[in-house]
Parts: sequence; structure tokens; C-alpha cells
Amino acid sequence: MEDEIVYVGSEPAARSLCDFLHRRGLDARILDDPNVFVRISSLGTYRYRVAVPDTAAPSARAALGDWRAFHAPRARALAGRVRRLFLASLLPPAAWWILHQSAPESLPAFSLEWALALWAASFVVVARLEHHLTPPPGP
Repeated sequence: MEDEIVYVGSEPAARSLCDFLHRRGLDARILDDPNVFVRISSLGTYRYRVAVPDTAAPSARAALGDWRAFHAPRARALAGRVRRLFLASLLPPAAWWILHQSAPESLPAFSLEWALALWAASFVVVARLEHHLTPPPGP
């Protein structure tokens, strides 16, 4: 009996899907077990394959749809949070650029390096503020 790959993705997602499929009574397993050198050299982009016996593939694909639907609201919320963080962190560099355009002698020269450094610092500050101001998830 052959195995059929039903999902390719990150390690946490592959493990979550395997657990989900096991709870549904399907024999799912992760085919990949890369060594530490592969993990480091891939910089976290290594894709893990989840396989099931070919006889269980149709029901596994149906369960995959349920798994995606279950996680979709959380993924949308996370994407919205990252989008807000990114946009809020762009405000200080944008304000600096506007001020520099109106009064170039009052501020240091506007450069890409300074803008990136200011954006990175702004991102960290905004992320920490949101982390401390966001209530923990409910029970």
C-alpha cells in the first residue's frame, strides 16, 4: 500500500494536521525528518510532507478542509495583527521624511539606513506595546 501526500507545509502546521487526522482515526505521518544542518540552512523554510495511506486519502483531504476552516479565523486575526503592526511602524519614518522635506536643515540627512533603523525600532516598540496592551485570550 502506497502513501499519498495530502499536505506540504511548515513543521508546526504539519504536526497540527497529523494530530487532527489522528483524532479523526486516520493514520497520518510526517515523511520528513531533516537534520539540524538542513533546518539551519533552510532558515525555517523547510517544507514537511504529511502522508496517509492511499485508501484514506479522500477522507484525509476532506478532513484537511475541516482543519483549514477550523484554523482560518485565527490565521486571519494574526494576519490582521501583523498588517496593523507593519503599518503603525511605518508612521515614524514617514513623519521623519515629511519633516525632513519641509525643513531639511533641522534634521540629520534622510537616508535609507536611518529610515530602516527607525522603522525596525518602531516595529519593536509597536509590537511590544500591542503585546502588553492586548488582553490574553479567553478560556
